[in-house]
Amino acid sequence: MSSVTYSNWAAQWLTRKEQLVKESTFSAYSNIVVNHLVPHFGRVGLQDITEERIQSFAFHLLRDGRLDGTGGMCERSTRDIIVVLKNSLRDAMKLKLLPSVEFEIQYPNKQDRFKIKVIAKSEQQKLVQAVYLALSPRSVGIMLALYTGLRIGEVCGLKWSDIDFENKMLHVNRTVQRVYRKTLDGKGKSQIIVGPPKTRSSRREIPISAILLPVVKRIAPDYHY
Repeated sequence: MSSVTYSNWAAQWLTRKEQLVKESTFSAYSNIVVNHLVPHFGRVGLQDITEERIQSFAFHLLRDGRLDGTGGMCERSTRDIIVVLKNSLRDAMKLKLLPSVEFEIQYPNKQDRFKIKVIAKSEQQKLVQAVYLALSPRSVGIMLALYTGLRIGEVCGLKWSDIDFENKMLHVNRTVQRVYRKTLDGKGKSQIIVGPPKTRSSRREIPISAILLPVVKRIAPDYHY
């Protein structure tokens, strides 16, 4: 087996992945590799990346992993980084660049459960009132998110053709994302990507409530009462 550093392999792996995954997914991979994996494992040979080293890296991320130097990352972000690392190593194993092994990484037990903060009913009423006073396609997007549960990318991806006024239905057919891609040479760029929803179940129909329907009608360019 040849001795290849993680930095050299990461460049090859990203080139391969760019042809296989969505642009937004590739941007996420690229940012993780550039910001976290290469700085930590770049000069390390692939065969020297052990389970113990990865476990130590996971603890480092949880304790001091934030790029702004303000402390540790959340468990979800840490897991995402470790998943990308393991995926890149798994592909190296397929090419016989290192022995085939499984890495079992553990995470500390959660001591605190984060409570989801929801908007109070009184705050919701104030928000709706503010939208009514400054009605526009942009402000109505707030009400769409509030009354349909659409993600911000799904709201931004809506077209008038997605709204069926007669049957009072809204069709989710696309999503819009702004992604930032950082490359191994330290450069980066952002771009807007319009594509299908993330999963098949995300392409769906949502009833338009009696509260929301007249508001949307008021700003529809071709709708006439």
